[in-house]
This record gives sequence, C-alpha cells and structure tokens, in this order.
Amino acid sequence: MIGCNTGSQRQINQGALPDIEFVTVTLLQGNVLTAVDRDILVQFKRPHKFICLVSIASFFAASDIFMHFSPLGYPVANGSNTITPTGGEPWIPLANLVNSSGRAEGRWIKFNVPVQQFYIDADHKAGQSANPYLITFMGSNDIEDVISERQ
Repeated sequence: MIGCNTGSQRQINQGALPDIEFVTVTLLQGNVLTAVDRDILVQFKRPHKFICLVSIASFFAASDIFMHFSPLGYPVANGSNTITPTGGEPWIPLANLVNSSGRAEGRWIKFNVPVQQFYIDADHKAGQSANPYLITFMGSNDIEDVISERQ
C-alpha cells in the first residue's frame, strides 16, 4: 500500500507552522438610511492565494457579502437594508442569499496570484443592531493547511 501525506503533514514533519493569517473587520450596519456596508477594506499583512470567510456574527448570518478589488461606491436606495444586484457588478459573491442558500461561513476562493487586500460590500437583511459586528477572514497559501483531517 502506498502512503500519502498532505501539505500540512509535510510542514509539521519539517517543524514549520501552518501558513495561516486571520483578519477581522468591523461592519457598522450602514447608516440610518441604508443599513448596507460598502467598500469595507480587508487587508492581510502578507499576500495569500487562499481566502476563506471563517466567522460572522450570528445575528447577521443571512447577510449578502460580495468581494471586489477596488472601491465600487455601490449605490443603495434610501431606506433599503438589502443589496439587490443588477447583473453588472464586478464582484465575487461570497454569499448571495437571493440566489443561493446557506450561510457565508466556510465559503472560500483560491487565486493563482496571491491577494493581500480586497473590499467587501454587505447588506443586513435582519435589520440594524445598536452595535457594530465582526466578520473574520482567513488567508493561507496552502489549502491543505486548513482542511480538517480525520485519522
């Protein structure tokens, strides 16, 4: 029988720590008129090929979250707490609950060229709360660093 090792096992056997970095951003639930956060910068200390949304406050688990690489200044109608895509937006949907189901946590993307920063837009279908809330992203250069293994 031929054995195999994952990247994590190879790194651990060589005494290296996994290449994982976490960044937490604060969303403010927009303002009284829109309740949508736009062009929120997510910036890592170093570039990564693998980006994953790992945690979002439970109250806002139903939020739509879109990733893009330059500020878009996305317009939102006054009084709306929902992003309704028109079909012309240059972004990557991490969670678009109008068109897909499930929470945003665990959604990931892998790039050929490492990414150090990006922006997100997020709506708040559950409404506004009195306090800001947090979203945490993880960056890595090896997907095997973050895959759970069972022996």
